[in-house]
Amino acid sequence: MPLLYPNIVEATRHTVGSWLDKYISNEKAKLDIAAHVGYYGDDPYTLSMFYFGMAQAGFIGPGGHFVKGGSQQLSNHLAAYIEQQGGTVLLGKKAEKIITQNGRVTAVTFRDNFNDGIEPVTISCDNVVANCAIPLVPAMLEEPHATALQQQISSKTNSTSLLCLYLGFKTDVEKFGVKHYSNYILSDEVKTLKDVHPNQLDDWPKRSFIFVDYNKIDAELAPPPKSVGAICGVDHLKNWEGLSKEDYKAKKEEVAQILLDRLDKQFPGIRESVEYYEVATPKTNQRFTSNPSGSVYGYAQSKEQSGLKRFRNNFLIPNLYFASAWTFPGGGFNGAIMAGFLAALQMNRDKIWSACDEAKYVDQRIVPLLERKKIDDKTLELSFEKPAKFQHQKGQYAILNIMKPKITELDLPYRWLPVVSSPEEDSIRFRIELDGSSFSKSCELIDISEEAIIFGPMV
Repeated sequence: MPLLYPNIVEATRHTVGSWLDKYISNEKAKLDIAAHVGYYGDDPYTLSMFYFGMAQAGFIGPGGHFVKGGSQQLSNHLAAYIEQQGGTVLLGKKAEKIITQNGRVTAVTFRDNFNDGIEPVTISCDNVVANCAIPLVPAMLEEPHATALQQQISSKTNSTSLLCLYLGFKTDVEKFGVKHYSNYILSDEVKTLKDVHPNQLDDWPKRSFIFVDYNKIDAELAPPPKSVGAICGVDHLKNWEGLSKEDYKAKKEEVAQILLDRLDKQFPGIRESVEYYEVATPKTNQRFTSNPSGSVYGYAQSKEQSGLKRFRNNFLIPNLYFASAWTFPGGGFNGAIMAGFLAALQMNRDKIWSACDEAKYVDQRIVPLLERKKIDDKTLELSFEKPAKFQHQKGQYAILNIMKPKITELDLPYRWLPVVSSPEEDSIRFRIELDGSSFSKSCELIDISEEAIIFGPMV
């Protein structure tokens, strides 16, 4: 019986490298086709051709899309929808235990990720969606489920991590010769496809990287005439481990200067337009996502770990669902969204639901504004009711998140701010620089009794 999709079947048997070697002899053509391999993995000779081909075909065919204003806008929309349906979105919380009884999930225990003084909370539930890295889940489970999951994942390999240098320009960078949205800066060391992976392990003066100019699309990330860009390259957590705080900071600055020099060599004059830059390393990725080894794509998309061989959304406990870059179909923006969509479809089919109760979780970190006053023309002071069990020391910080900001253009409604009130005071005070940002304008316009959520304290 003839196969309906022989090319797809063949792709599942190949890596990107083996497939390109089979059908293309020109090394420059291979390098062009695999230019953005870093968006999927770090080695064309282990990366699944099936996964790479599906993703690239989707991009080349209907074209790529960008969420105007950045992906945070999508998160905001999803959170708003959940709240409109009567749900609660909690930030700054960390799940620490998934409770099971008679082979089914019955509750989840979580605690505040910033304030250890707040007691853990356990909430009963019909279903649980684990959208964290799968390797983190065994530690949350009771036996025998913890061991069963650990055995299933013990042989799996994590994906690579990335280093990103985020750039703020004071002008449109097209004047420096930047013609495209995504620009692959190929190292002189890379002559053939087999050189790609060794080069990903090389030092930054020689490593290939990608430069993205967000001004080439209607991104709404910067006000005219300014623009935003980013340098992105494959990296690994081992390159950043074992460093002191000072050495880590110094190494980030060293890498930033190397990449800025190389970018300026490619686009002469562009460096003079940089007015802000910030480096995110694999250590940053691990810190903010909890992904082991800072893996940004979940499990590596090898032949052995892609397609139908990837974990599905429900494979361990009937009402425990998995939805993340670590499950089918895999990492990346679209992959993670699709994983969530497939988990939702499966939950709808399973219909493991009971009647919704009226009880709502009360977030004690949400507090009203008590006083607003100008210190001078450039400084505003806001005083809030102190959150329950908020015990800070002199010199500590907290995150002030305005819940209903009046102005949000090109900004987020929160800042990391030093706590200026003393630990003995009943209120908590912050001073905000009136710098013309949407956040500072929202702070000027916030009314007495309006609420903010305060995360902390932290050093």
